[in-house]
Amino acid sequence: MSMSYETLKPGERYASGDGPVEDENLQSALLNHVCLNISEPKRSLDFYKSVLGFSSLFSWNIGPQTVFFLGHRKAATSQEDFLKGMQGSAGLLELLWMHDAQPDAGAVTPPPRVGFFHIGITVDSVSDIARKAREFGSTIIKEPGPVQDETKLGLPAGTPSVDASCHKILSKVAYIADPDGNWIELVPRNIHA
Repeated sequence: MSMSYETLKPGERYASGDGPVEDENLQSALLNHVCLNISEPKRSLDFYKSVLGFSSLFSWNIGPQTVFFLGHRKAATSQEDFLKGMQGSAGLLELLWMHDAQPDAGAVTPPPRVGFFHIGITVDSVSDIARKAREFGSTIIKEPGPVQDETKLGLPAGTPSVDASCHKILSKVAYIADPDGNWIELVPRNIHA
């Protein structure tokens, strides 16, 4: 029987088995970065550095906005060498600050919604990073451990509960918010242990 995501029952997983991409131009495609709009650079930079351990790789004032690229620099490289090889990097975070934009308290719509939901960051200790986020003053959406209230994860009240196999995974992760309310899922490196 052929399976697809359309026929999955709660708790079932399907590895698509698509195989390698045949188009040579797509074989080397990788997710280079995610870009988030921010309202206060200092607060956002402090959060991503002190809570998640990112380093500032470079900043660029491009007129009406400033771009900040953050990541985990693996080796001591000059800024010039890093910029030359940046397109081959993975796991970068771009923060975009519009100089004249006013913070909009309603800009980040709580889930469920179509569009951006969260970024996932793999960490060695979910509880340690959640503690750092709490100390920073961040909102902790879901602590590590069992899910107590699925509505906090975006499921509308009255909808069916997520499958038990998903709860097992969810018990190992945490969700925190950055200073602008963007959700970050903290994923343990050994999630299947």
